[in-house]
Amino acid sequence: MNYLEDKRLLELRFSNGMMMLPFIRYKLLCSKNQGNVISSTEVPLSKIRILYRLFSNLPHIGLKKKKLVFFSSTLFNIELENKKGTYYNSLDGYYYNLFPNDSLLIEDADDEFRWRTKNSYRAMSFIKTYLLSFSFSLSRILNKIKPIRRTDFGYILKNYPDLYTIEELGCLDYFHRIYYSLIKWLLKKIQCKCIAVNCGSYGETYAPFIKAAHDLGIRVIELQHGAITTDHLAYHADSYITQNKEFATYIPDCLCTFGEYWKQYVDWKYEIIPVGNPHLNRCIKQYTDVKVISDFLVISQPAIREYVLPFVKDLAAIYSNKKIVLRLHPRDGIDCYKEIIDKFPNISLSFSETNLYKDISQAHYVIGGYSTCLFEAMAFHKKIIIIDVPIVRKYFPADIGFWVKSAAELNLISMSNCNSVDSNNLWTNGFEERVKQMLNKYIE
Repeated sequence: MNYLEDKRLLELRFSNGMMMLPFIRYKLLCSKNQGNVISSTEVPLSKIRILYRLFSNLPHIGLKKKKLVFFSSTLFNIELENKKGTYYNSLDGYYYNLFPNDSLLIEDADDEFRWRTKNSYRAMSFIKTYLLSFSFSLSRILNKIKPIRRTDFGYILKNYPDLYTIEELGCLDYFHRIYYSLIKWLLKKIQCKCIAVNCGSYGETYAPFIKAAHDLGIRVIELQHGAITTDHLAYHADSYITQNKEFATYIPDCLCTFGEYWKQYVDWKYEIIPVGNPHLNRCIKQYTDVKVISDFLVISQPAIREYVLPFVKDLAAIYSNKKIVLRLHPRDGIDCYKEIIDKFPNISLSFSETNLYKDISQAHYVIGGYSTCLFEAMAFHKKIIIIDVPIVRKYFPADIGFWVKSAAELNLISMSNCNSVDSNNLWTNGFEERVKQMLNKYIE
């Protein structure tokens, strides 16, 4: 399948010789397809507040020498039930716990430069956020002092005029040099043998990051954190890109997936190893006998908020005697939903700090667009309702769930799951054995 259809992009370089395409490919695809873009209506943080939050967390940028490093996000942290203020990382934490003496967890801040927890793991650091922020800030300063103008920039500006300005390209050029050097320094200091990343296949800031690791001979694995489907732009690429050996140095060596099902939607030629979803498996056991207390759980997504909001309004009005829980995405703003919360007493909010699987297990029906949560709800044998709009049709398999264009179309009595996908194919068992077998050879 053709996506970019422009082989000239492989030849474009930043001034340090690094390829431009690994950084800009995902943005190119998004601009072409008008998908996978999350917009926010929230007011940007002031620079003073950002600096304050970064300064107050400086004590947590320390490093330890470890064989395994997990680059994660604070957004994966979930608060333990009955232990307020105690968190665990619902993705990388399970890998970390298999090798506690050999692992370092480096967590990024959220979009507002906050961390949910500061001491959930013995070897933990926040340093990557600082290196990234420093690299962007310094690149802007240097480009103002000495602007970079390259012939390769002209090609982008002429053929993709809405992608970047000449100033932005100059900043990216400086950014690559600075960030690449800082990441190499970081990895040398840790002396690791293998790193795990999320979103490594996207490129962007992970492109120079992964390139630095490979130049040091460090193995890079990506951990699946969400659904990978037929139109997930990060995992699809033209054959002239996937077969390019130099481009391969900017993406991971291996992708660890939740199950066999997801492999079919990945074009990259790296190794794909199904290891399972340990957090899901743990919670299935934990919430097996939980009582259903809500009728509908609606999974919000910022990218389809314009469809979710009217659907929820109609749902609350039509089923005024039913309890509806609206679970917000980590990047959702509460203000966007204030109106419906105030208007409909049968709607309540749930936030990402609450265990997702607890919300799923306590609901009878799960409603959403193309979120991974809908696949996960299948493991709990819940009835899935899909909001039928074009962007969801594009990103979610048509053979899963009961599709409706509006809440008025729901017929709860006759509704069936309509799933033709085996849940066991989505979620592989034997996580501990599979991961130990994979990683032991890198740390011995």
